[in-house]
Amino acid sequence: METINRGKRILLVIFFLIADHSFSQTWNQINDFPANERDDGTVFTIGNYSYCGTGMTPWWSILGDFYKFDHNQETWEPIANLPSGKERQYASGFSKNGKGYLFGGYNGTTFLNDLWQYDTLTNSWNELTALPAAGRSGASCFVIGDTAYILGGKSSLQSSLSEVWAYNMSNNSWVQKTNLPFGCRWRASSIGINNIGYLGFGKDEANQSSSDFYSYNATTDSWAPIATFPGDGRTYAGIEVLNAKLYIMFGINDSSVFYSDCWEYNPLGNTWSLVNNLPSTARRGGVAFSSSNSIYYTSGINENLNRLKETWRFSLPAELDGVQFNSLNIYPNPNKGQFSVYTDSPEIFDVQISDIHGKIVKQISKIQLNHELNIDISELENSLYIIRAISGAQNFQKRITVNK
Repeated sequence: METINRGKRILLVIFFLIADHSFSQTWNQINDFPANERDDGTVFTIGNYSYCGTGMTPWWSILGDFYKFDHNQETWEPIANLPSGKERQYASGFSKNGKGYLFGGYNGTTFLNDLWQYDTLTNSWNELTALPAAGRSGASCFVIGDTAYILGGKSSLQSSLSEVWAYNMSNNSWVQKTNLPFGCRWRASSIGINNIGYLGFGKDEANQSSSDFYSYNATTDSWAPIATFPGDGRTYAGIEVLNAKLYIMFGINDSSVFYSDCWEYNPLGNTWSLVNNLPSTARRGGVAFSSSNSIYYTSGINENLNRLKETWRFSLPAELDGVQFNSLNIYPNPNKGQFSVYTDSPEIFDVQISDIHGKIVKQISKIQLNHELNIDISELENSLYIIRAISGAQNFQKRITVNK
């Protein structure tokens, strides 16, 4: 009888997790950013660490300090500052192959076009080839393959730009691409998912904020509109990817209204849905980064115009202890990059393995998983990955940890 009752309780919990979407995500405040309050900083992520720095303090000082956030321990520690004299706000950050990058920004008097690379092994910054164009601040960026795309921004001559520049991280070179066909954007929100870039929001040259979102195909150098964002147009919004879905949070509109909302975009269905609001003051101009089943948002400025050092975690529901939400089995987990996958389903599956930013790192097509499948991704770096088994009738998903 107790076994039956326990089964009923588990099913009831699963029912409510599925039925009440708002119950399935939570915001929790964790350890503060370990230095001065600030807004308009930048961030890049390498493996299980995110690196946050730069920005402006409540005393209008431009910053060049940086701090490393451990995703597993949720703790902060300092790393090397940018070289003296290179402090800035409104810079753009990105990463690839174990290196972090910082582009452009504004130092209080000058719009910058320089590019810096952070080496985790030596804890040092190295200057790379500068953008062969005017300096700019508030540009957006995303990474597709070995290329970082720098989008829009503001220069000393234009309040908003439509230029798109591609930086090849393999050969340290720049190429200008087709301008944004939908106009100029400053302080827009952008990110890449599965080799597709996304950009939305931001101010145009008339200082008007947009609510439109677009996807970018790097192969054809072309843009296409996606489903209309159902909220208000804004700037200074955070953006991140979790489980191959895009999350937009916070920001400010043209009437100086600050937001505490959070929205989810599903590329597969081309749909938007509202998820849980931040249970604190509305804010803008912080930095967002993701890991495993969580998104983090730190620093920024709130609706009372106070700069912040708060850090918040947005979490999706973890699997209940002792309960499997599907019949996809993976072992060992954690592993050293070599593991087996199987299920008792007779369906034919396509298997996708994605990193925590949604980029597909391995695909296997048209297989039966009721026969054990051995997978090797030992060439990839230590991190968390998402495995999806997709068929017409069933779609399974699990997380694995690679720790060599």
